[in-house]
Amino acid sequence: MRRSPSRAERIRQRRQTRPPVTQRAERLFSPSRPRRPQRYEVFVGSFVRTPRRFALPSFSPGRVIHVAWLLSLLLLGLGIVYLLVATPYFRVERVQVQGVQRVSAAEVETVLDVRGRLLFTLAPRELEQTLSRAFPEFAAVQVHVQFPNGLEVQVREREPLIRWEQDGRYTWIDTEGIALRPRGEAAGLIRVRALTPPPPQPAPADPARPPAYLSPQMVEALRQVAAFLPADCQLLYDARYGFGWEDAQGRRVFFGQSAAEMPARMQVYLYLSRFLEQQGIHPAFIDLRYPDAPYYRLEAGDG
Repeated sequence: MRRSPSRAERIRQRRQTRPPVTQRAERLFSPSRPRRPQRYEVFVGSFVRTPRRFALPSFSPGRVIHVAWLLSLLLLGLGIVYLLVATPYFRVERVQVQGVQRVSAAEVETVLDVRGRLLFTLAPRELEQTLSRAFPEFAAVQVHVQFPNGLEVQVREREPLIRWEQDGRYTWIDTEGIALRPRGEAAGLIRVRALTPPPPQPAPADPARPPAYLSPQMVEALRQVAAFLPADCQLLYDARYGFGWEDAQGRRVFFGQSAAEMPARMQVYLYLSRFLEQQGIHPAFIDLRYPDAPYYRLEAGDG
């Protein structure tokens, strides 16, 4: 009969079937699995393992140069900011105004009010709009920044064409119908005495452009009437009858306020004046707004 192994024998057999510890160590540290490098710090002859995340930073010469370069750029930027803001080199010291005739350069500079301001904070477009709103006399305005501390303003003034009198006061009007503040004297203006105010004009599309006092059509009609009548005579204006004058016989003659058919109205006036003189008729009022149907009245008055 076969004897069963004892407990000691079973333990010896089990140990023989297990791999030796040396073999397991060889597998753990075999070249097929590279070992992770470990960092150690030495303290008084002892080795202390330090986790990688707590390792002290090391400074290489290249990193030191990089940090020094960044600090140099920072100092350079601070120097530039100080030069631009804290020094007077880039603040406006001179304003050069060109093209003014009746408006003085001092008035333009007072409205701008830019002396001492940083040149980089100025917006030329906004300054142009400010001058256009303050001076209806300017037909065009251009503002240019001149480094390091200058500002150049170029303007083109409107030329007055009409001297418009109303209610004991007068103003100038240019070819576009813009009302201007009279400055000094201007020769050769068309003199108009308004019996009633003109109709209001629509607001301009450009907010920087001043509103017109007369429409361009009215200005053209007035120019044609002034060219037809004797020189240096004072014209009349009525919102209902338009432009006219008071002739040598004391008659008030009106031609309307539109340039269309203006030459035909003037021809009708010549024929009608000759006819009335031949007939011995002396009207006080003649309305030629409609050349096909002229109208005259013997007595003065509104009709």
